[in-house]
Amino acid sequence: MTTSPPMRRRPRRPVPPRVADVSPLDSRGHELIPHTADVGLMARAGDLAGLFEEAAAAFSELTADLTENVPSGERATESVTLCAHDLISLAFSWLNELVTVSELRRSAVTGARVECVDVAPEGAGARLVATIHLVPFGGVTARRHTSVKSATFYRLSVRQFESGWRLTAYLDV
Repeated sequence: MTTSPPMRRRPRRPVPPRVADVSPLDSRGHELIPHTADVGLMARAGDLAGLFEEAAAAFSELTADLTENVPSGERATESVTLCAHDLISLAFSWLNELVTVSELRRSAVTGARVECVDVAPEGAGARLVATIHLVPFGGVTARRHTSVKSATFYRLSVRQFESGWRLTAYLDV
């Protein structure tokens, strides 16, 4: 009887740590989540408009080093209206819009003002209207920190809790 060599197993991929609810969701905030290949972010806020604004703030923190004082002459804005099939797709579109605007305008996203997020019942559509705030790269005010290629659907979630909303996303860098 012949015996076959023992099977070699692939090493397990590390699983990103789960984010614990350490602060109430009705307080706004964001954090970057460690990941082996991509970079993650988690945003929380009491309402959907605040949630998408916090996602933009997390994107800003990830992609640019900004000085505290930005001369008003260097500031720019980009108005956007996004439509999607559902809230998850809207979050994906929002993050990719931040990537696209930043790259096309060669500017750092310094934040956003979300005017409205409308979600139709039972996945019948979602819409976001916002203004993205920008500062050009290359000056003293903004330096590129991390280059993001795109958002991914990997573990992308937008969840409502009793105390507010949480968005978790991973970006391809």
